[in-house]
Amino acid sequence: MSFLKFPRIRMYWDTDFKMTIFTESMSRNRFFQLRTTIHVVNNLDKPDNCFDKLYKVRPLYDSTFYRNSVTVNYSTETIDEF
Repeated sequence: MSFLKFPRIRMYWDTDFKMTIFTESMSRNRFFQLRTTIHVVNNLDKPDNCFDKLYKVRPLYDSTFYRNSVTVNYSTETIDEF
């Protein structure tokens, strides 16, 4: 949805636009159900002086960043060539 800019989210499932990637992967109602129920943080806990644009997903981002930084680094390994 970031590459395609429709004025309304429902337009991605509209049959006039033929966006099969959306219509085949998930129904419109299921998407909106997930969109309204999945939350990473409590909206009421936002500090007044918070200027972080990613504050809602910051815990998930930090966890993912940490997990990726502690993985084994294989940059020194090579693959045999024929």
